[in-house]
Amino acid sequence: YKTNTSDQILPVDISHTTGYAQRLLNAGEVQNKGFEVVLGLDIFSDVNGLTWTTQANWATNESEVISLTGGLETIVLGGGRGVTVEARIGEPYGTMMGQVSKRDDQGRVMVGYDGRVIPTATKQVVGNFQPDWTAGLRNTFSYHRLNLSVLLDVRHGGDIFCQTCAIQRRTGQLIETLAGRHTATLVHDGVKPDGTVNDVALSLPTYWRNLYSDAYERIMYDASFIKLREVSLNFAFPQSLIER
Repeated sequence: YKTNTSDQILPVDISHTTGYAQRLLNAGEVQNKGFEVVLGLDIFSDVNGLTWTTQANWATNESEVISLTGGLETIVLGGGRGVTVEARIGEPYGTMMGQVSKRDDQGRVMVGYDGRVIPTATKQVVGNFQPDWTAGLRNTFSYHRLNLSVLLDVRHGGDIFCQTCAIQRRTGQLIETLAGRHTATLVHDGVKPDGTVNDVALSLPTYWRNLYSDAYERIMYDASFIKLREVSLNFAFPQSLIER
């Protein structure tokens, strides 16, 4: 399939002097394209009444923001603690934006002479909440009036911004923050603006606050999962028994 949806209803920021922060507008056009595959199989059946059937589906979707109202390049859909979820022209719907660690031409993290990681001057793409593909698998086992159904749910790709992780690391509540407690200092891996290896030690509170306040790529996580979504066991009582 390939569809273009126009006049998407989106929240658009407006001047606070109006007494409101946002208004809903028919503000954009989004293109979606992809395909879905559904497969059903009768795997087993015998004369004694035992059957096993399987139903599977797999789907993928690619979205792109084609245009926005009023000459806008982006509309912020939501966010928190420095990361925004946006509808940006030319990007998939739901792109996540945030500052990341600045890097040199060799890809090394740049650290200031004060020992702190240098963030990029502008926000960069750090992820997107939409999955690359989704799938489902249902197995059904039947024996006369007894029926057992098991559903697996699969999501591959997409990103999660873990605000909880950032707060817990900044406040020393996660196990990885035990590093450096014997010296009470840590040194960021990276290079100074002159290309020399960073050797400036920071206190632990400063180190963790710096690492997870300006380098948001460090708290983005893969949203993939495989879940046991449903297990159901059914028994069909005879009609004659119900009527009694």
